Amino acid sequence: MRKDFSIQEYLSLGYIYLLILGILSDTIYYHFIGINILDYAGILDVLISPIALLTVHYLIPIALVLVGGLAYMAVVHINPEVHRRFRTKRWYSKLYNVDKLDAKYNGAPNTDQLISLLAGFVLAFYLGMGLGRGLNQKNKIAENDIKVDHQILFQDNTEEKVKIVGKNSLYLFYLPEGKTDVIISPIEYNVKKIIKLEEKE
Repeated sequence: MRKDFSIQEYLSLGYIYLLILGILSDTIYYHFIGINILDYAGILDVLISPIALLTVHYLIPIALVLVGGLAYMAVVHINPEVHRRFRTKRWYSKLYNVDKLDAKYNGAPNTDQLISLLAGFVLAFYLGMGLGRGLNQKNKIAENDIKVDHQILFQDNTEEKVKIVGKNSLYLFYLPEGKTDVIISPIEYNVKKIIKLEEKE
């Protein structure tokens, strides 16, 4: 027997789903640069991982909302309208089961279908983020196409220009200038200051 969840239950399940996807996306990304991120992640990093991925670039949440909105419009409005317009056409009835689609598009949108669509879209987004970022970073390291973007001032007052490839609440992951081996450095009691360098044209 199907259980109807409350809004609170849907939100709780949705957050757990996002947590799993955030961890999975981070694991994939760091795997490509030779790091098992689960060995270096704290509980806070796990809890904010889904949101942290959205802040990598300001266009990411915008694109996510736009594409998600278009997908929703397709399921709720565009697909039913296309079906109603062509359901009596002979070519359409040869391609699709018209009676089945009549039942599908009759009445209010199916909640389960919309949730499945959203879950699938978010899954593709987070997996794509992990794979895309990981492969891109791996290729840049392999080709030694690394541009330093930060300067780290350590507690012993030594300085180093680096390319930061990742960070969390406990560790900093970076490539020293001219190197291709990722350094993992604890932040607390070790890093005094991180300075973002101006991009050279």
